[in-house]
Amino acid sequence: MLLRHADAVEETPYTVLMSIIKELNYLEYLEKEYKEDHEDRIENVSELCNVLLSIETEGKLFSEFMEDSLLASDQDRISQEESVKIMTIHAAKGLEWPIVFLPALEEGIFPSERSIMSGAALEEERRLFYVACTRAKEGLYLSSVDYRMKFGRTSYMLPSRYIDEIKGSYSRK
Repeated sequence: MLLRHADAVEETPYTVLMSIIKELNYLEYLEKEYKEDHEDRIENVSELCNVLLSIETEGKLFSEFMEDSLLASDQDRISQEESVKIMTIHAAKGLEWPIVFLPALEEGIFPSERSIMSGAALEEERRLFYVACTRAKEGLYLSSVDYRMKFGRTSYMLPSRYIDEIKGSYSRK
């Protein structure tokens, strides 16, 4: 099936993707197989469709999109001047920094309330936490708060379980 679309993807990436999604009943598959987070997965597919549609309507070739967007590394996009970079853990993947700050390490935030309910999601967030910690070359600062305003109410917060799982020496202040 994919080979049938190979020639067309260069000029009509959105049309090809929509055809494949329809032929595979991919959205139904996501809903069936990923009950807990199928909305997020469908949203990701939708965003990809939006991007490909804009490429198609602008008359850009799919290979230009790939070259501009996917093949450029995150390192290429980040300025090397001395400044503070604020990014998600996902965006920092593959990059290293002299000093890394990981704020908001509280139960219900990291790990998120949603992932606490799922063993697999909890493990994925644990892996992301480890990846974030390994981005630091010289210093790693982990922080949590005792109280946080959530939806207009002050809530008592517990430190993230990940903080206590770190093996080795660290200074707790």
